[in-house]
Amino acid sequence: MNIEAYSETELQRWSALRAMEWGRFPLFVTQPIAPVLLLIAPWWLVVITIVALNLLWGLVRYKFVSTHLANFGCVFVRLKWISCPGMAILFYLKYDDVFLTLLSSLWPFVTLVLMLVQFGPVNLGKLQRMFMKELGLLPEWMSD
Repeated sequence: MNIEAYSETELQRWSALRAMEWGRFPLFVTQPIAPVLLLIAPWWLVVITIVALNLLWGLVRYKFVSTHLANFGCVFVRLKWISCPGMAILFYLKYDDVFLTLLSSLWPFVTLVLMLVQFGPVNLGKLQRMFMKELGLLPEWMSD
C-alpha cells in the first residue's frame, strides 16, 4: 500500500474499516464463499464451520495484522455481489430449493447477524492502532 498517496484522515478511515473487518475476518471473507459451499455441504455445516473458524480467529486476531491480507479481503468480499445472487438463481432454477435460494441471496445479512451474535466484543481501537502501527503512522509507545 502506497501510503504517500493518501492523507492522514484517509489512512485513519482505512485503518478503522480494516479493523472492523479484521475483528471477524473469517466471517467477513467467507461472504462470497459460503453460498458456493452450500452446493457441496449441508447449510448447517457451513454455518457451524464458519462460526467455529471465527471463534478460533478470536485467539489470533490481536497477535498480528496484515495490511496485504486486509486489502485482499476488502476486495475479495465484493465477489459476494456475484456469488450470492448467482447461487440463489442456481438453487431456484436447477434445484427448486426455496430455502437455499433465500439463504444464498441473503447471506450478507446472515453474516451481519452472525457478527452481532458472536461471543466476545472486538477491541476495534486496539486493532486500528495495530494497523496504523503497521503502516508506520503510530509511534511504538502508542501501540498499546
